[in-house]
Amino acid sequence: MSIKIMSSIFNNIITRFMTIYRILKNASYFSRFCTKKRRNREKRTNYKKKFKLNDSYINKFKNMGFKCVIRKYNYSLSSFLIYPSIIGDFVVIFSNSKELFKYGYTNSATHSFSSYFLGLLCARKFFMKFNIYEKTYILTYLDIGFQKASFGSKIFIFIKGMNQGGIQIPFTLLKKKPFKNNCSLEKLKLFFYENCFILIQSIGQILIKLESHTMPINSKNIYKYFFKIYYNIINYCHIKLADKSHTDKNIWNLQKKNYLEKKISYLSKIQLLVDEIQDSN
Repeated sequence: MSIKIMSSIFNNIITRFMTIYRILKNASYFSRFCTKKRRNREKRTNYKKKFKLNDSYINKFKNMGFKCVIRKYNYSLSSFLIYPSIIGDFVVIFSNSKELFKYGYTNSATHSFSSYFLGLLCARKFFMKFNIYEKTYILTYLDIGFQKASFGSKIFIFIKGMNQGGIQIPFTLLKKKPFKNNCSLEKLKLFFYENCFILIQSIGQILIKLESHTMPINSKNIYKYFFKIYYNIINYCHIKLADKSHTDKNIWNLQKKNYLEKKISYLSKIQLLVDEIQDSN
């Protein structure tokens, strides 16, 4: 018999009667030598916390499986309703704060009030997509990412909008503070504290930043402004409206030009008066 035939027979006998042991380096010690995932290297996602959240909240609150995500950008805010699965995450609904210009919102897309209307819009889109018109609510949890959930921030205002839209997110709050009911500004502070979770100190600054070409926003007519946007989102979110943000910007530019022209005319009149006074002297 040749040597090749003998070696093949010997190998077959070994494979039948002997088990082959393979060392699997699955310990956490060897994970540091493996290349990590791309989003983990970019410090965008923490996969351990992500898997823990998906497991714990589904078992604890008996969630349907949907996950709410909010992200902040330099020029806008965006929210997602995501269905996590083994294959990958499926985006069910996406909404951006720039869509609010269609419903009569004329301020910046990164404003704290835009986060409230963004949560309301995202919730109403979800119910309209699945044709749910009854009084029901769905329980989800919020994925903040690497953001800090400080009390009175845009995240809490977004949660309030989602809750009023019909999607419940569990959260905790601090104790309320007593206010004087005599002053109109104190009443306004109390209204925003109860409905939007905005910090009491920052309300005076927020009112100054709000602007609209249709109406000058004060403590009196601010309710009309918000009610108009609230009414449009609830009743017309299923309709694909035309984007009027360009027209709003054009109106604002026209107002700015008129303001500059008036300013120049007044300055020229003042200069003429000054020249006359100097000539008389």
